[in-house]
Amino acid sequence: MIAVNALISLFQTMYKEHWEYVWGKAEKGCVDCAGAFTYAFSKLGGKIAHGSNTIERMYTVGGLLPISFAEPGMAAFKAKNPGEEGYNLPDKFLPGGASYNGDLTDYYHIGLVDDDVRYVLNAKGEKYGFCRDRLTTQNGWDFVAYLKGVDYGTDKKGDDKAMKATVVLPVGASGTTVNMRDSASKSAKLITRVPVGTVVDVTQDQGDWCEIYYDGQSGWMMSNYLEYEGQGGESGGDVITPEEKERIEKALEEIERQIDTIRTALGRG
Repeated sequence: MIAVNALISLFQTMYKEHWEYVWGKAEKGCVDCAGAFTYAFSKLGGKIAHGSNTIERMYTVGGLLPISFAEPGMAAFKAKNPGEEGYNLPDKFLPGGASYNGDLTDYYHIGLVDDDVRYVLNAKGEKYGFCRDRLTTQNGWDFVAYLKGVDYGTDKKGDDKAMKATVVLPVGASGTTVNMRDSASKSAKLITRVPVGTVVDVTQDQGDWCEIYYDGQSGWMMSNYLEYEGQGGESGGDVITPEEKERIEKALEEIERQIDTIRTALGRG
């Protein structure tokens, strides 16, 4: 894991030394916006792809968040939607492309949130080189996200300070796993499926959805599939464990058999 302070420090060096912007480069003194990440990760013992769209789709965890959620060392993105001026999503992310995942947003620029979260460090362009800009929507910044392989501290790693919850099935639900997605939406990209009965760390509760930490990844799960430790009693009465579900199904099957026997005895079978 890359220490977040080390990552920020290297980006600050790029700014202080005013590294040159050259498209496609990821070398000392010469980078483009994504190349700065590729260079920094390689120097700090990690690995990340060269390309802002690839980084957003493959190297972020926990989903995209508004820039008001910015924390030091998060990636910051500028984005364009289809039809907007300057939209230029690479073909591999378009329908039929090898990396198409349904998201047609062009995350065309990337930077790193500074120690002072009001600012973002980024290779801005040939005219400006490496800059430290205000992280505002007026400057075109749209989202922030945590990066895979970066240690943001214990509160993002699922330590004992996080609230514990058990993955459960609400009454009427079926299955043995529950979806964990990359943002708080049923249509969001699926990260993994968490087995019912698993204890996870809840790092953020937003009502209908909770951000959880499971198996080294952060993601989102619907709150009604989570039961906090110590909840129990009446507050836990609207959930059902897999074992309880199996017993109920067996009991229902036995009732149906008894009904069939009665119908046969009455000549109605």
